[in-house]
Amino acid sequence: MTDFPEDFPDDEPVEYVGSFDRPIPTVGLNGHDPNAGQSTKKTQGAMLEAALYYASKGLEVFPAPPGTKKSHKKAQFSNDREWGKTTDTAEIKRDWSRWPEANVCIVMGPESGCFVVEVDTPEGHDVDGFASLRELEAQHGPLPETRQAISPTGSIHYYFKWPKTGTIINSTSEIGPGIDVRGDGGMVLAPPSQKPGVGAYKWISEHSVVDAPDWILAAILKTTDKTERSSGANPQDDPAKVAAAMAVIPNDNVNWEEWNNAGMAVWNATGGCDAGFAAFESWSKKSGKYSETAESNPRERWDHYPHSRPTKIGAGTIFKLADEASPGWRTKYEANKPKDFALVCAKDVIMRPKQWLWTGHLLRGAQELLSGIPGLGKSQVQINYVACVTAGLAWANGEKATTPGNVIMLTAEDVLDQEVVPRLIAAGADLSRVHILKCIKANGKDRQFLLGEDLDVLERTVAKVGDVALITIDPITAYMGGKIDSHKTTDVRSQLGPLKDFAERTNIAISTITHPPKSSSQRAIDHFIGSQAFIAAGRLGHVCLEEFSGEEDQKNKTGRILYVHAKHNPYILMPTLAFRVSETIVGQDDLRENIAAPRVVWDKEPVNITADEAVRAASGGGTGKKERGAQGEVKKFLREILADGERVPVKKIFEEGAKRGFSEKQIDTGKYKVGAQSVQTADGWDWVIQKGKFDRGPVIG
Repeated sequence: MTDFPEDFPDDEPVEYVGSFDRPIPTVGLNGHDPNAGQSTKKTQGAMLEAALYYASKGLEVFPAPPGTKKSHKKAQFSNDREWGKTTDTAEIKRDWSRWPEANVCIVMGPESGCFVVEVDTPEGHDVDGFASLRELEAQHGPLPETRQAISPTGSIHYYFKWPKTGTIINSTSEIGPGIDVRGDGGMVLAPPSQKPGVGAYKWISEHSVVDAPDWILAAILKTTDKTERSSGANPQDDPAKVAAAMAVIPNDNVNWEEWNNAGMAVWNATGGCDAGFAAFESWSKKSGKYSETAESNPRERWDHYPHSRPTKIGAGTIFKLADEASPGWRTKYEANKPKDFALVCAKDVIMRPKQWLWTGHLLRGAQELLSGIPGLGKSQVQINYVACVTAGLAWANGEKATTPGNVIMLTAEDVLDQEVVPRLIAAGADLSRVHILKCIKANGKDRQFLLGEDLDVLERTVAKVGDVALITIDPITAYMGGKIDSHKTTDVRSQLGPLKDFAERTNIAISTITHPPKSSSQRAIDHFIGSQAFIAAGRLGHVCLEEFSGEEDQKNKTGRILYVHAKHNPYILMPTLAFRVSETIVGQDDLRENIAAPRVVWDKEPVNITADEAVRAASGGGTGKKERGAQGEVKKFLREILADGERVPVKKIFEEGAKRGFSEKQIDTGKYKVGAQSVQTADGWDWVIQKGKFDRGPVIG
């Protein structure tokens, strides 16, 4: 940037004492004639002359109404140039021809090549910036001589060259109380701009604009970095809540800086919306002293904040002040807060296909529950899930592997080095893709992860790990907290409702382990602990059950565990699978002793038994002749008549069944048992068992 001129029109240096004392008053407030600042043809001509001169030196300028720091021009009518800033001579002449009384504003930033450090006065802003500057100069040495201007209220503007590296943002009292910075996105009123009834901006030094000293530049850049890092620390909040808080904060004895800070906090908290301004204006009107000058007018300050964006203060600042003034304001606000709702038009919903990790069993964006009595290999089954996801292994039924992804495990009952990791190795998992969330660190202590409190931590962890396809929780009740009653539907929903939303939001499959209740029915759907809200929250449910052979009066364990499909909302019923738990060597310790771990070994063929039949057999109800007699014969009949995928009219099936003594009700029930499907034809309905879909249950009908 070229230096400012030494002989600028009407440039009358003010007597100055020391390097940081403010000018000695000569007449009226802050050393200025109280009758100054009145527009004349001479000052109007000087404004245009000044604007043209600044622009010729590469400084972007714009016209501002006297008494304000906003532009006559709007970005949308100026090719999206903020404030309508320009260096174009013709445009500047048009601007001041249209608004001859307009003040001259210089835009700060790399385009203009400069920034300003503004030091405020107690008279002008109720804060002694010069005292703060004295303290800083005592530590680091005086500011160098550079171009300076004085405002009508006595504040000093120190102009410095834009640094070669780094970004300078606007800040208020960050370097020290009463010391502001106008950087990228900021602006200053420049001489000979007027403040009506107060005075004019004037140059008070003839020095060239120089580089800022290292110590003050370091302080400014540190403030910038700190602001960027803490930008998420003051979130916005509901404007109505902000207004309720402002209504209880007193405003009977605040100074200008406190008033301005409150305005900045409201602007930040509400995103500068109209409701936010209404709250700030209403609060300001509690005290009549802030309507005397444009500098202290709520609208003028509110319009100024977008060009000198507040930092570090927001909703938290306001709520803290409100808590101190009226501790019960939050309760009153919540009691009187109008209820809101979210309404979605079905036409606006974009359909998307289901994303299965394992078709019919593990769905992205959904929770799966895996239940069974202790000792039946639930944890090993879940670790098998982990191995298939992380290492791209084929699934238990032979389904092709998915693209490998990462997994986050929450395990409360198994030791990591003796159980979890050896089991992962035995299952063939890719350990580099497995991440185990051990605990939450809060207030210097470690504690258990809790679903009701820490889902935000889990979501940040998901973002940090990246490419997470599956989260396993074993068991889910360990992460619900001691005060939750698993038999109370409301308690369970308070935990699993947010988990459901989390799964949908992150598109991650979630597998949770639970146990059956102490006393359960002979239905598989009832084999999930506590309230029905558990299985209601999950979209998929599996139960591990011991397999028995023989008749009702002489049953024997086969050694296999049945993996039955108890709930299948998003898909058709899947066939029952079976596995055995075997042990394999996964390594050796320091003494060369073998380290063994269990793993599941799946049978290649599905088992011809339904989930409810398996439950009855495991609970003593049996699947012997008394239970299987008639129904078993019906199933045998249907498999014969529908063999080889043949489509057979329902009328013919009923007729042939009647010849064997079966009722239509028995045949209809048997249809679901064998997985027959209904297919509509021109003459009515046919039944068919599709090849490869044996005993999977119907899709239609």
